[in-house]
Amino acid sequence: MIASVLVSLVAFALNRYEFFGKGTVNFLVVWPMALPGVVAGVAFSNTYSNFLTPVEINIGYFGLIVSHATFCGVMVFNNVFARTKRMNPSL
Repeated sequence: MIASVLVSLVAFALNRYEFFGKGTVNFLVVWPMALPGVVAGVAFSNTYSNFLTPVEINIGYFGLIVSHATFCGVMVFNNVFARTKRMNPSL
């Protein structure tokens, strides 16, 4: 649900408005699709174990939610962006 809401808003913004850094935002949203899942999984695991564990932060479900939203966000973005591109701008 988090990925659907946040990434849908990003897709609408990228489709409707011109702003500085539009290409960079588009690249950052689509980037997880270009990364192999194993590389991203190792990166998340390394981040959670090395940076957050010494601070005594329990990752638990938060890490699962962030990782899942990262991967699912790309699929939502591609679908919403393609559909809004075909819609009438006056809607």
